[in-house]
Amino acid sequence: MSYLQDNSDITNLSVKDPDLSILLEENKKLAAELAQCQTDKEFVWSLWKKLQVTNPDVTEAISLVTQREKEKSEIKDRKVLEIIQVKDDRIEELQNIVTKQAEEISDVLSKKVELTEKITRLQLENDHLNDKINMLEIQVSLS
Repeated sequence: MSYLQDNSDITNLSVKDPDLSILLEENKKLAAELAQCQTDKEFVWSLWKKLQVTNPDVTEAISLVTQREKEKSEIKDRKVLEIIQVKDDRIEELQNIVTKQAEEISDVLSKKVELTEKITRLQLENDHLNDKINMLEIQVSLS
């Protein structure tokens, strides 16, 4: 752990080198795991000392172990809830994106229908004008 503290200036350089970044991340995880193991060792050592007396209070020992397990469980539960919250936020974000895209698709389809109707009207008008031109050409050729 002291190695990590002594080399904090190296962690600032890790952004540029992906291999170093991976190693530093692994080092952080291992340091956290080591700290947890040391805490566990201290707890077990303390518990062992309490049980070595002539008349150990087993009820207290059980209570300490139960409390410790409860705290560990609460920490895990908090982590799970944080993960669920992050996922819920992401789901909400994606639902908003889907809603916006559905609105955009609806707008585009509406515009398509309008343009199709306009094309049909213009085509009819064009056909009508072509008929008129043909009639006028016939009239000019007869005169």
